[in-house]
Amino acid sequence: MSDITVKIIRLDDPFNDPELGVNERSTVADLKMAISSWWNIPFDEQILVYYKDILDDHKTLSSYSIGDDSKVQLVQQVPGLVPITCNIGGRTVPLRVSRKDRISQVKERILQKEGIDPNTFYLKFQQNRVSDDATVEELGIVINSEIVYAT
Repeated sequence: MSDITVKIIRLDDPFNDPELGVNERSTVADLKMAISSWWNIPFDEQILVYYKDILDDHKTLSSYSIGDDSKVQLVQQVPGLVPITCNIGGRTVPLRVSRKDRISQVKERILQKEGIDPNTFYLKFQQNRVSDDATVEELGIVINSEIVYAT
């Protein structure tokens, strides 16, 4: 086992990229605890990304080939909000929704962002049309899920 240095990158704080010393057999959860100590960001609000992969808390850094001088991006999740995407005609539109939001509320966010009248489209999740009354949580929509705009 050897110690490695991992650089943590935050897009919202580009001048404060600490290099944290960890063991290469450390888990992602161990790295998150070190980040919590550095920035005081709660563990469950951290999303760590390495080469477009969202890191699983239970896996080791070495399972992702994270070694000395690797750069890991930290995204802070706003409590209660889930980042998802909406595919609108092949274009990816990022959205942040609450687990308790109804699909009708998600459609309102699309109106605010894209100016598309919610009465003129429906949404699909996992290739199924979803009811405006269903909640994000009921449908099993989680971090980085994709919903699809359809007419």
